[in-house]
Amino acid sequence: MKNTILLIVFLLSVGVNAQEKPAENSAGIYHQRGNSPEGGTNYILFPDQQFVIAFFGGMLKGMWQQQGDQINFKTTAVPHYSCYGRYVAGLKGTQIRFKINEPNQTLVAWNTLAGEMTPVFNKEANCFMPPYILDLDQEVKKIYLLQNSAYLPETPMYEFTNDQNFNEFLIINLKPDYTEVKEFSLTMNTLGKKHPWSSLSEEDLYYFKKYLNTIQFPTRLDPENPIYPKTESHNSDSYVQLKAENYPKPEFRIRSKPYFHFSCDDP
Repeated sequence: MKNTILLIVFLLSVGVNAQEKPAENSAGIYHQRGNSPEGGTNYILFPDQQFVIAFFGGMLKGMWQQQGDQINFKTTAVPHYSCYGRYVAGLKGTQIRFKINEPNQTLVAWNTLAGEMTPVFNKEANCFMPPYILDLDQEVKKIYLLQNSAYLPETPMYEFTNDQNFNEFLIINLKPDYTEVKEFSLTMNTLGKKHPWSSLSEEDLYYFKKYLNTIQFPTRLDPENPIYPKTESHNSDSYVQLKAENYPKPEFRIRSKPYFHFSCDDP
């Protein structure tokens, strides 16, 4: 009986190790060669099932799982919008700074919805010229934001509350690559040749691990942050993140006149 129990324990341990072994073996660095001048894509699969995908112009992170010869990826999503505020002495009214992805068709409303929202940009806008700075002659206590693109039908309404008497705001929005959960699979052959961890410098490895533990939108936006408005020289105060609530997309009308108009056809 004792030998039978030992045999069962041994077989179970072999089975567990056999299940863990593929994940351990698949962890590593993979490079897909690209046809564009910008280069290919790097897949960094960590042993704890986290991953970083680095490509020209950005990075994605999330969790990976292996099923046979297939690697399943699930990205980590961040909110569609984040809003920051600060108080600027001497500023009359309210100033809104937009740092948003133009094709996302952002709609806004201040203080109350009242059944209508205003587009930030004109319909079919092009030839964009940032920065986008809006001056309002009113105090803003509530900010409502919504993405209204046809390819983003399920995005929620974002309500931000200004309970600290801020008079300058920074509204940030990312591309859908970051704001939506993506699930996709690649075979080991598609991933390409596996490279050893030693092929990654200590500096790059530290950077990727730090990225895995970094919140995309910090609670405080300091001048050292890459998304801090660099055009500012007169004021280097930090921005503070506003509280947010999410609601299902409500019924509303879209005002015909946007806050900014950009068109290559304009004289």
